[in-house]
Amino acid sequence: MRISIFSAALLLSGVVSATPWDDLFKRGHGAGASCKTMDGMGKCMPKGKCNGVYYDGACGKDHGDIRCCVEVKCKVGGKSGQCQNIKRTKCKGGKFHVGSANTCPAGNDVQCCIEDKKKDPPKKNPKDPKKPAKKKPKKPNKKPKKPSNKKPKKKNPKKNVGQKVLDYAMKEKGTKYVWGGGSCKGPTKGGYDCSGLVGYAVCKATGRDLFKEGLRVTGNMYCASKKKLGKIKKVPFSKRRAGDAVFFGTSCSCSNKGAISHVGLMINSGDKMVHAPNSRSKVKEAKVSTMGRKACPQVLRFG
Repeated sequence: MRISIFSAALLLSGVVSATPWDDLFKRGHGAGASCKTMDGMGKCMPKGKCNGVYYDGACGKDHGDIRCCVEVKCKVGGKSGQCQNIKRTKCKGGKFHVGSANTCPAGNDVQCCIEDKKKDPPKKNPKDPKKPAKKKPKKPNKKPKKPSNKKPKKKNPKKNVGQKVLDYAMKEKGTKYVWGGGSCKGPTKGGYDCSGLVGYAVCKATGRDLFKEGLRVTGNMYCASKKKLGKIKKVPFSKRRAGDAVFFGTSCSCSNKGAISHVGLMINSGDKMVHAPNSRSKVKEAKVSTMGRKACPQVLRFG
């Protein structure tokens, strides 16, 4: 059977019409396919993903935004680089250079990305080839501090027991004399006698109750044994100090306790004391030397 030229033409036109350009593009020039341009080989891809230079028509009939993307080399100032789109890339490790009109195609959006050269390593100290030389830090110029006008606070020294005993007795100055008066709580019947004042001050300073211990009477206090006195010590009168109990009498012999008739508390290591003298007076300061009787050879120290 013969086919005429006209019939063959009709048959061929039917085949061509059955294979549209879009199908040919999809089979041979779709995204990812290789493409060729005057600047070299590239790949077909969407324009928005092309970091280099894209060309029209190299991926068959332009289909959507698919174009041939080519990495084009460039040179500026003797340094080689690669043309990249400045809107889609950041030229990692280098800088963009505009160059001349012929450096990179596709206008100002595509520029030559040239990587910076590696920095030279730090120079080694010839004295120590292993370690780089270290610079000595400069000492900051410290401004001299202005002298402060504030006076340093004086620390209060800790008071010994004797001083505490004296302080409690001194607070009672002006309280009237009452024979047999005084207790750990303070004056009784409105006042103190000499040993009652001492017993009160010792009780407040140390917590020890001389009244209950039978040491309330002056002679008993002075003549008590070491065991009875406990922490209370007998000290020579010549070594007296503030807070020590000083005794007076016509005789200081413990064989006659009744002769030891008066007691006071030393204010210092000299001649001053505080005491409850008699019914004609009140608790006050006085001089040891004006008592009319010599002080006994020993004083009692309460701590």
